[in-house]
Amino acid sequence: MIVFVLYIVLFYNLLINANKLSYEIKYAPILKMVPFLKLHYIFCLKEKNKENQYYAIDFTPLKENNMTTILELISGKSVAARIRIKPMNRWSLEGWKNSNHSLNNNNLILNKYFKIDENEWKYINLYDRNCRHFAKELINKSKLT
Repeated sequence: MIVFVLYIVLFYNLLINANKLSYEIKYAPILKMVPFLKLHYIFCLKEKNKENQYYAIDFTPLKENNMTTILELISGKSVAARIRIKPMNRWSLEGWKNSNHSLNNNNLILNKYFKIDENEWKYINLYDRNCRHFAKELINKSKLT
């Protein structure tokens, strides 16, 4: 009888933990011209039971390297932005920077793991709606168990 109960408990734990996810925040340079200034937040999501299921999610201006965009952000203006989700085998800053591949339909991932609408994140402001705010929103509205 005890063995049977232990099997049930073990089976229950396997079911509960089967789809567990983990996340961590990684940091990247905010501007290419100052690579040591790693202030850009990247939300990294990993399915614990899958080796190659890793998503690097960030929030960035559409024209992130455009000098006009940079000046508008510094002066407190809001500019057009996007959510990028890059599937990766494992995290590496170089791999993330060099990857031009991002998902065409972010809502597949956003709806699966988060209670967040991509349309609510169409602009970025350096002071009150930036990549840190976005990462915090992902954590607050996650379906992570």
